[in-house]
Amino acid sequence: MTERRRASQSQPEPQRPVLTIRRQEAATLARQQLEKAKTFQPDVDIINNTDTHRWYEYTEEVFRHICSNEELADEFTGKGRHFYGMDTTVRSYTGKLQSILDRLVLIPESVARSERADEPLDIIDHLVRRFHRVVRQLRQRHDNRPTLDVTEEYDVQDLLHALLALHFDDIRPEEYTPSYAGVSSRVDFLLKGERVVLEVKKTSTDRPKSALSFGRRHRFKNANAHF
Repeated sequence: MTERRRASQSQPEPQRPVLTIRRQEAATLARQQLEKAKTFQPDVDIINNTDTHRWYEYTEEVFRHICSNEELADEFTGKGRHFYGMDTTVRSYTGKLQSILDRLVLIPESVARSERADEPLDIIDHLVRRFHRVVRQLRQRHDNRPTLDVTEEYDVQDLLHALLALHFDDIRPEEYTPSYAGVSSRVDFLLKGERVVLEVKKTSTDRPKSALSFGRRHRFKNANAHF
């Protein structure tokens, strides 16, 4: 009995969840999914409906993104339980989502994130890491209304420009670098105040990731960083 008690005491306590992004931003993402859920009939089964199942998977991904562990995602999905016998209606999952949203204020933010959240490079890094998620969300328009669909490089540039405008005031498109080996090169954006240049590329079957060259880094006058 003593050995069993000692073994149980030696087991580490499970880590509590920590928000990996700002609480306000996390709450905004959760509310967006809650609003999306209101466009569905509450009694629709999320398993047998394409739109609601896509919403369910996306919401799960949101919780995995904003939380340092799987706790919120598992609470939403009911991980560890079989769908058989569970209430898998939109109403059920909307209730779970609302419950988590109400308790976000109790979950601490990551200290590392809060300390560097306003750094320009961290803002850009955060935008590009979540860019694909924004594209996917734009495709989920109510009643299949027209939207911006990213199919080519200019679509990427237009959407990224709009996202950058949320955080930066002076965004200068299509700036040219000084010549390198007799050739001038264009960068897609210059953040003048932050002295950061950005080049935008879209991979395709003709130009996979492995074909993109990141070794060439032109010297742009007064630039501190190159994305």
